Amino acid sequence: MPQIADDLWGGALDGDTGSQALDVGDIVQTGRILRNRIRCRACGDIVESVHRYDFHVCSCGSVFADGGTAYLRRGSLTKGSEGWDELTEFELSPAARERRRRRSEDAWWMVFGARAECCQHLGGGVRTTLVARARRLVSSTNLRNSRAMNLRWLAGPCVSLGLFRDAWRLHRAGHWDFRPKVRAVEGRAAVEYALWILGTNGRQAPPDTTRQQRVDALSILSGHGSRSPEALEHLLKAARDYGLSLERRDAILHLGGPAAEGVGAAVELLVGVWADPADPEEETAFFALLEAARAGEPRALDAICEFVDSLEGDENLRRLIFRALGEAAQVGAGRALTELVRYSRDRSEPLRLDSIDALPRRNALQELLAIAKAADDPLRSDALERLGDFAREGDRNALRLLHVAAEDPGDPDRIAAIKGLGSAAWAEESQAADILIGLAREATGPLRHAALEGLEGAAFHEHTGTLTLLVEVALRRGDPCRFVALNSLAPVAALGHVAARAAFDRAITDASDDDCDETGLSIQLAALLILEGAESTLAGATLE
Repeated sequence: MPQIADDLWGGALDGDTGSQALDVGDIVQTGRILRNRIRCRACGDIVESVHRYDFHVCSCGSVFADGGTAYLRRGSLTKGSEGWDELTEFELSPAARERRRRRSEDAWWMVFGARAECCQHLGGGVRTTLVARARRLVSSTNLRNSRAMNLRWLAGPCVSLGLFRDAWRLHRAGHWDFRPKVRAVEGRAAVEYALWILGTNGRQAPPDTTRQQRVDALSILSGHGSRSPEALEHLLKAARDYGLSLERRDAILHLGGPAAEGVGAAVELLVGVWADPADPEEETAFFALLEAARAGEPRALDAICEFVDSLEGDENLRRLIFRALGEAAQVGAGRALTELVRYSRDRSEPLRLDSIDALPRRNALQELLAIAKAADDPLRSDALERLGDFAREGDRNALRLLHVAAEDPGDPDRIAAIKGLGSAAWAEESQAADILIGLAREATGPLRHAALEGLEGAAFHEHTGTLTLLVEVALRRGDPCRFVALNSLAPVAALGHVAARAAFDRAITDASDDDCDETGLSIQLAALLILEGAESTLAGATLE
């Protein structure tokens, strides 16, 4: 049976101003357009397009329709148009009707869940009706059939209404988002449910409770640990019970949440477990403390900072700690910032660059500038390259320092400075591009190679002087940097720039050209491979 488009999208196709080319999924993908028409709100004319190229305008010249039964295109032709009403008729396929039904069902379940959570503290008829409806919905049949995923919206409401056994059945059915929906429930209901699952304080735990359900229950308690003394008490008790090895491990790990919120008992227990080399859960306590340190908890930060000083050899673990200190510094933890700055200034520290990377951007820039100004610092070359990212973001101090280093003939790190300027050139920084062009024309050897390579970003933004230079080098037979120029021209050539494309065509078709790179690859094959790689990259970026 034909349907009106406005009936499906609830007025989403009604127009006000502008032009719309509507490629709506339910029609184009799995249905078909029967009649493509609109009604002008100004003159009342019904404007219908009957085939793909049938462009029709209403009598007052206000709106138009186009596309026939191939696609929907309509719009306004005058300023201040009153728009149009959608009268398109279409027919949905069975697959499209099923998608529409599922969208409606999902909306209904969300509304039911919201009502149940709002009524969790109410009594009387409203609550009784909701309880009865929820129990009827959580039936064995619904849990087994193909519509069971819709029941995920009932997880929170069942806990809110105190229907723990029904919530347990949903939980046992293995819905992927059960835990976050229960953790989102406010008040004691979620804590009571978790304690019921764990069978604490004389509660009768449900039969056949799985390990995953017990782990989820501990996670729920962790989310309320800073607000519920009972939840915190159970987590601490489980963390001290050596007889429950797996549950103890989960409890220690979940204490990281309350510890991050400043719960002293949780921090003390974690520090105690971690300080005991004989405790089998020492590593688990460390990762829980790391979570607290990320949030800037002072005692956790003190413990982590003392540990990193004594840690040698394990670079991956040190990097992990540096990242945690960086997150703490971002939230204003002064101790974390002080430690990272100390490591970044220690020339004997093998992971200095990792500590700088973990710093907040402003502090990292200050440290990199200080290193770049110190001629004897072993990390000066790396610092100059990384300053290119800051110059790309518009920092004038970084750009000025790179400029000075790149043009200083006696600077041993000129190539690193040139690479930094290449990064800045990607941000349409004309000053960086001009410096690189000058170096590419005057320098020789590796310096010229680095300058031409750094001009790729300027060429992409079609900087005039850059394109002229790169095309000139790419067309010059026997030039040792011809391959580099082609590489830098590849992105703009893939986009269809005439001169850049001509340079590639010349390199590909000139059969008499026997230029080869250092590996013996001919210029013809190299140009083909470079251009093909650039076009593939562009196609991938377009699809994303």
